[in-house]
Amino acid sequence: MINEGPLGSICFYLNGELIQSCPMYEEDDVETLKNNAYRIILQGMKSNYNIKFLKKKFWISTNNFRKVSNLSDDDLLLFAVSFFGLMKLNSIQEDAIDEGIYCFPRKKKKKKSNPLNPLVSQ
Repeated sequence: MINEGPLGSICFYLNGELIQSCPMYEEDDVETLKNNAYRIILQGMKSNYNIKFLKKKFWISTNNFRKVSNLSDDDLLLFAVSFFGLMKLNSIQEDAIDEGIYCFPRKKKKKKSNPLNPLVSQ
């Protein structure tokens, strides 16, 4: 199931299959999620956690929400930040063919033309 927001959806792929999608509400949602993931990694490093531990925690949260439908907004946010954290730590390639993220804009509806005057749209 693809969760679609007013601006479209962010789809997360792993091993060539869609594992989750997150609605887009603002144009900078992807950058916000990336910044949150970077912030969590930096806080973990400042708290003396090693990279292997952080990767393990990101994988656990990603696998817990994998292919689960009807997630709450907080769960989707946690999944997305964990996925971006794995991309930052080079566990998932950002622009690979079979894994990464794809942003799909919302499909625009066609305007119906006025049958009396085809140059004027309603």
